[in-house]
This record gives sequence, structure tokens and C-alpha cells, in this order.
Amino acid sequence: MLLRIPTPDMGSLLSEPSPLLAHLAGVFAPRVAALWRAPHAAFVTASAERRHLVCVALAQEPVRKVLLSKADADALLHRSFTGASAIALAKPPPGLRRALGRLGERAWSPEDYNKLVALLDTLASAKAIRHAGTITPSQVRALTLLPPTLLRGRTGGLKLAEHQAVLLKETYDVIRQTRGEDDAEQALVRWSKAASVKGLFETALDDLYPELPAPPFPGTARLRAITTKAGVREAALRYRNCLRNQMRYATSGESAFYEWTGDPGAVIDITRDPLYGWRLNEGKLARNAAIGPEQRREIAAELRAMGVAVGRTHWSLENDLSNAHMQSYRPETEEEMTDGAF
Repeated sequence: MLLRIPTPDMGSLLSEPSPLLAHLAGVFAPRVAALWRAPHAAFVTASAERRHLVCVALAQEPVRKVLLSKADADALLHRSFTGASAIALAKPPPGLRRALGRLGERAWSPEDYNKLVALLDTLASAKAIRHAGTITPSQVRALTLLPPTLLRGRTGGLKLAEHQAVLLKETYDVIRQTRGEDDAEQALVRWSKAASVKGLFETALDDLYPELPAPPFPGTARLRAITTKAGVREAALRYRNCLRNQMRYATSGESAFYEWTGDPGAVIDITRDPLYGWRLNEGKLARNAAIGPEQRREIAAELRAMGVAVGRTHWSLENDLSNAHMQSYRPETEEEMTDGAF
């Protein structure tokens, strides 16, 4: 049934594929032409499902190190699908027939066929394949990259493109390498609940960095520390500013965020200065509007009382030292330096 050829001479088995066969069979066209001579009618007139089954079998030749015989090739086209699939694969996975009927007309690459078979053989990924109206090589490659936790959730049904799956896997790997397996697995659980591609990548972005460390100062009645990533996201929405994009600085301990609870409210960003310790970096109202003079003085006084430096920065001192020898040099006043942050 299977023709065993220890050292096959492939050149002697090939015949010239027709243009139609080359279109339908792709990289398998020379092998198909060797099995069914021109005009290759048995193959080209078969259903797409059966043509794909032949290609699945041919994709196994390098693995089995055995060439498909003509008799078995004919059986792949004409025998019952159950019997034919047992010829194509040592252990046909459930759902193979339904999947092959959704691959389109043209043959895939051997690698993509083998990935499809592996996915169908895995319970988590098979669910995503079974529910797909059409199945593409890109979709299969994407699913191959996703951890089982995602495939068991909604993510497998989101039809991610391959580049999206690559990005998601990179994010997962970064979390696992920097924070450990537990954090990475918890992130996967959150991602698996995403109901849309947009929601999935927003959640992945939120999980990219760890939770915020404890704030350097507990805050005051009028300066409330923002202590969590969720708090940062919520404040960014309320103030309609780019605070969320600064999350990485807060999670690394380089910056800390506080909310001025006076009227009008403001977001205050303090940062580590190599010379002055924690200092005021920036303060803004909603939509990044500037804070008025009177409120600036109130906030500055509250920060100083809390232990935060206001005004002078390491780079402003460096700048003054670099320019002090020039006749045109005029140092900024403390008020000017403070106003620059607001």
C-alpha cells in the first residue's frame, strides 16, 4: 500500500504540471503530477476537501520518509473520508474533514498543513478552528503561537493575524522573563476574557508593566497619592490627558502621581532627581491646561511641606553653571523655575 523507497530518485518520478495543477497544488504540484499524469484530471476535478487531504498526506512524506503510492493516492480521492484520512495520517484528528472543507481552493505549504493537524489534535485550539467560517494559513500560524490559556478563552475566536499573535506572544514572554511565571499566567487569564481585538491589546498594554510601588509620600488632605495602575487609568480618563502613557515611569519607581483635590483638580507628577531627590516635574489641569498662579503657589507649598523639592532641577543647575561665565547670563528666579512645571 505505501511504497517504501529508501533513496528515492525524485527526478525520475516527476512529470510536468499543467498551469491549473500548479495553481491548485502549489509546492505539491510536481509530486501530484507524478501521481496523476497530465491532464491530472483525477486531482483537479476532485473536491477541494479531497485535494487538501492529498496534500496533507504529501506533507507527511518527509516525516515518514516514505513516498505515497499511486494506489493510496487514488484511495485518498475515492475511499470514504474516514478510510482516506487514515491513509493520510497515522492518527487523524477530530474535525479534520470539516476543517479541510474551509481552507479554500489552493494548497497550503507543508508546514501550515502540519500546524493545522497539530492544532486540531489539541483540545483548546481545535475549538477555535471548529468555529471558524474560513480557515487561512495566517490564522493557523497565529493560533499556533498562542498559549493554551488564550485558546480556551475568547481569544481563539478573535481571528488574530499572525503579526498580532507574534506581538502578543512577545508581550507574554517579556512579562514571564521580567516578573515570573505566575504574573505571566495571570495576564493570560485576563487576556483570555477580552471580547474584541482592541480590548485584548488594551489589556495586554496594561499588563506590560507591574503594579505601582508604594508612593514615596503618603500624601495629604489635598494631595492624594494615585497608588495603582487602575487609579492611573481612571485619572487619565477623568482628566483627559496622556497620564496613561506615563505608566512605565510610575511602575519603575522613577515617578509618582498625585491628584490635587482642590478646585479645580489637577494631576501632579513628581520624579526622582539625581541631586534634589523627589521633585516636582509637572502639574496640569484637565486636558493638560495650565494651572493658575494662585493655585500654583498653593500646590507648591503643599509639596514642599510634604518633602518634595519645587523649582530647581539638576539640569537647570547644570545649565546655570555652564552659562554663568557669559555676560548675557541671567539666572531664572525661583518663581520662574516653579512656573515652568505648571
